[in-house]
Amino acid sequence: MKVIWLLYIFGCVECNRILAIFPFAGKSHFFTFEPLISELARRGHDVTVVSNFPRKTPSPNYTDVPLSGVSVQEIMMPLSQLVHLRFGIKDIMWGIIGIEHQFEDIYKDRRVQALMDSKFDLVITELLVSDMFLPLADKFKAPVVMMSSSEIVPYGTDRLGLPDNPAYIVNFFNGQISSLPMGFWDRFWNTMDVCYSKVYYYLYSVRPNEEICKKYLEDVASVGEMINRISLVLANAHFSVNIARPLPPQVVEIGGIHIKPTKPLPQDIKKFLDESEHGVVYFSLGSIANGSSMSDSSRKAFCNVFSKLPQRVLWKWEVDDMPEKPANVMLVKWAPQRDVLAHPNVKLFISHGGLLGTMEAVHCGVPILGIPLFGDQRHNILQLQSVGFALKVDLANINEEVVSSAVNVMLNDPKYQNKAKELSRIFRDRPLSPLDTAVYWTEYVMKHKGAHHLRSAAVGMPWYQYFLLDVIGVLLLGIVSVIGLIIYTVKLVCSQLFTKTKMKVH
Repeated sequence: MKVIWLLYIFGCVECNRILAIFPFAGKSHFFTFEPLISELARRGHDVTVVSNFPRKTPSPNYTDVPLSGVSVQEIMMPLSQLVHLRFGIKDIMWGIIGIEHQFEDIYKDRRVQALMDSKFDLVITELLVSDMFLPLADKFKAPVVMMSSSEIVPYGTDRLGLPDNPAYIVNFFNGQISSLPMGFWDRFWNTMDVCYSKVYYYLYSVRPNEEICKKYLEDVASVGEMINRISLVLANAHFSVNIARPLPPQVVEIGGIHIKPTKPLPQDIKKFLDESEHGVVYFSLGSIANGSSMSDSSRKAFCNVFSKLPQRVLWKWEVDDMPEKPANVMLVKWAPQRDVLAHPNVKLFISHGGLLGTMEAVHCGVPILGIPLFGDQRHNILQLQSVGFALKVDLANINEEVVSSAVNVMLNDPKYQNKAKELSRIFRDRPLSPLDTAVYWTEYVMKHKGAHHLRSAAVGMPWYQYFLLDVIGVLLLGIVSVIGLIIYTVKLVCSQLFTKTKMKVH
C-alpha cells in the first residue's frame, strides 16, 4: 500500500494545469486536437477545455467550458452550389478572418471570464484562427503550444522561422495549382498567394486582434509579441502524405493522431463487406457536403458506373432512399470510416479529399479517387496523385465516361494498390505513435519551462535581415562602386591619352 501511495505522490509531482482553447466549430479540427487533450487528462494533468464540443459524460481531470452559446457556425453547403464556387486565396482568407472576428464573444462569456483568476501551467490553442487568445499565456505566465489541423498555414511560418520557399512548398489554400511538381505559372501564382496571405493576415487579423485583447486583458503582451513566443507547434502532417520540407525543432509532425485502433463494424455493414467477393468501393464526401445534395446528372453517372462493376459499393447517403439505386449499392447515413477502410475487402475510396480521411486511407492502404470541393482538399489529392496513390476528378467535369474511366483504372491497375500498400508502410513506420509523440513534446515544453531552446534563431528576425537584403544591398553597392571606379578610371586614362595625342599633333 505504501508503494502505491508513493507512486501516486511522485506521479502527481509532474501533473500540470492546462488550458486548451479551440473556438473553431469545425468537427474535423477538434477530432485532431481531442486525442492529445484526452491523453493528457488520462495521464493525470488537469485539463480545462474551451470548445464547441463538450463531452456527453464527465471524465476525470477533464473540465469542459462549452461554447454552445457562441454563434460560430460550420459551413454546410449542397454540392449543387459548391460546383459553381471558386475558392481562391482571397475567399479563403476572408472566410478565416470572418470566423476569427466572431471569437470576441468568447472573451465576454461569463464561464471564460471565470477562468481569468485561475492558474495554468500551459495554454494549448489552434494555429489557424486562435491568435486572439495568445495573450492569455502571458497573463498566466505559461508557455504556448499551438496545434494545426493541417500543414502549417502560410501566415504561420514566419513566427516559427519555418522556411516556406514557394518554388516547391505549395500554399495549400491555393486552389489553382494544376499539377505537382509546379510549373512556371503555378510557381508564379503560388508566390503571389503566399505573399498575399501573409500581408492580409497581418493587416486584418493581427492588428484587430490586438485591439480586441486590449478590451479584455490588462498589462499583457500584444498578439504580435506573443506570436514570436510560441514554444511548440504540433502539425497534423507527415512527410509521406505532405511535401517533405525543412522543419525547426519547435515544429513536430503528428499526422494521423486522430487514427484510433479499429472497432467492430455495425453488423449490417460488416456482412455487406464480408460477402463482397470482388471487393468494395467506399464512397463518402465527408460531413460538410451532403452526398444526397448531388445533382441528378452526377448521381446518375455514378449509379450507371456502379451498376456495371463486379464490386459492391458502400455509399454514404444522408436520406433514406435513392432513385435508380443499383443492386450492388448499400446506402448508409453514417459509417465508421476508419473501420470501413481497415476492412481487407475495401479496394477504393471515393472521397472529397479531406485531410483526416486521406490520412486514414493512407494508413489503411486504400487508394483514393478524389473529388475535391474546397479548402485544402485539392492540394491533398494533388499531392497523393503526384506519388501514384490517387486520381483527381473535378466535380464540374463529372459524367459517366469520366467516372467510368477513373474507377476502372484504379480498380484494375495494380500500381495503385501496390503504391497504397507501400505508402501505408511508410506512414506507419515511426519510432513513436503520433499521439505518444504529441504527448512527449507537450510535456517536454512544460518540463523545460517553455523549451525556448527549440525556437529557430530566425524567429523575430526583421524580414530584411532574414532575406539578407541588407547584405545584398551592401554587396550591390560594392559592385556598383567597383564598376563605377573602373569606368571612371577608364575614362580618366582615355582622357589623358586623348590629351597627349592631341598635344603631339599640335
